[in-house]
Amino acid sequence: MSPNLDEVREWLQIAWEDLITAKLILDHNQTLLRIACFHCQQSIEKSLKAFLT
Repeated sequence: MSPNLDEVREWLQIAWEDLITAKLILDHNQTLLRIACFHCQQSIEKSLKAFLT
């Protein structure tokens, strides 16, 4: 079974967007650490989905 590269790219793009969101949140307001951490966790989860795909 060959990997669906389009699906992998899509997961990685969404993961990248979550990571950028976390950075923007921290750059804007460091008191929102919990929300930034959530987006970091989401980025990792989506990267793992890309890997497993």
